[in-house]
Amino acid sequence: MPGLNYDHVFVTDELGRTTLFHTDNLGLGVDARPDIVNSTVTGKVGRSGGPGYDGGHLDGSQFGGGSEFVNLTPQAAKGVNRAGGDFYTIETKWRTALDHNGTVTDVDIQVTYADHAPMTPTRFKGQDYEINPKPEGYDVTSTINGTPKNVPIKNK
Repeated sequence: MPGLNYDHVFVTDELGRTTLFHTDNLGLGVDARPDIVNSTVTGKVGRSGGPGYDGGHLDGSQFGGGSEFVNLTPQAAKGVNRAGGDFYTIETKWRTALDHNGTVTDVDIQVTYADHAPMTPTRFKGQDYEINPKPEGYDVTSTINGTPKNVPIKNK
């Protein structure tokens, strides 16, 4: 459609769960939402995963990813979302490439859930929303400076 931007695509399944994030060309950017909104939304998503989980972006805020619920899943704080974790590590590699005028292309993040894991209802700013359930894992593929990478991540 003319006038629409499909740079960052999210796909959901029949239950409304985000199953894929895709972008042809990852770039640096900033989440335009205020930090208080970002921290409130990511906190809700993290708490929905249980103790030891953060609300993690599929499209990280450093790459322009927003704090919409479709872009967030409960991610294990240790081992996945925080320093030294698998998701953190791949995002750091992307950031390093982009900071040095490199390219990050063909990014696909496949999200896998337990069969029929339901969405979690929540309320935010007087509106009803649903949060993605805790994924079992992620399959992250991308091409960094022309070299394809695949990183399977277990969310525990």
